[in-house]
Formats: sequence, structure tokens, C-alpha cells
Amino acid sequence: MYKYLFIFGAAAMMACNNSANTEAAKDSLDAANAQLKDAAQKTTEETGDYLAAEKKAAEESLNQRIKEVDEKMETLKKDASEKSKETQKKLAVLKEDLNKELDEVKSSTAETWDKTKEKTNQLLKKTDDEWKEFKNDFKELFK
Repeated sequence: MYKYLFIFGAAAMMACNNSANTEAAKDSLDAANAQLKDAAQKTTEETGDYLAAEKKAAEESLNQRIKEVDEKMETLKKDASEKSKETQKKLAVLKEDLNKELDEVKSSTAETWDKTKEKTNQLLKKTDDEWKEFKNDFKELFK
């Protein structure tokens, strides 16, 4: 009988001891979970800040390019040639494209940003190429 009491007592102590270990493990997991939650929130905030900075830079680039198009169109108005009028029409289309892209940048989300950024960079490269062409066509105006 003593043997059974001893075994029962040992089992009860082990069960109580196990309960203490379980509580400690639970507390440790809760602390780790809180740390992960904090880290995830911080990462989310940093990602939001990064996205906002990227969008602002893209908006500034597009606004600068729109301003340049407006200036070039004003310069071309001084030249009444047919070529100048044709170029003004091309610049008007380019400005429209820039304004559409600016709207897309402003309304983009984190999920769509990479695609929007790539499209914006392609449009800016396209405008660079067109600037070179316009400058070659109107060397005397774009000195």
C-alpha cells in the first residue's frame, strides 16, 4: 500500500511541477507573441513610411516633368511653324500621359506600388527620349 501511495504522491508532484512548467512556457510564449506583434507593427509603420517617401519622390518627378512640358509648349508657341504645332500636339499628349500617371501614383496602394513605380519609370524614360528628339528638332529654341 505504501508503494502505491508513494507512486501516487510522486505522480501528483510531477503533475504539479508540470503545471508550473506549463505556466512558465505559456508566459514565455505570451511574451514572445507580444514581441512579434510589436515587431510586425514597427515593420508595417516603416513600410508605410517607405511607401509614402517613394510615392512623394515619384510625384515630384512627374510634377517636375509636367512643368517642363508646359515650359516647352510655351517656348514652341513663339515658333509658328507647322512642325512646332505638331510638336505641341505631341507634348500635349505627353502631358496628358504624365497627368494620368500622377493620378495613378497618388492612388496606388502598397500592393500595386511596384507595378505603378515601374510604369512611372518607363514613362519618365520615354519623356527623356522624346526630349532629346524635340531638342534635336528645335535646337535654336532649346539651347
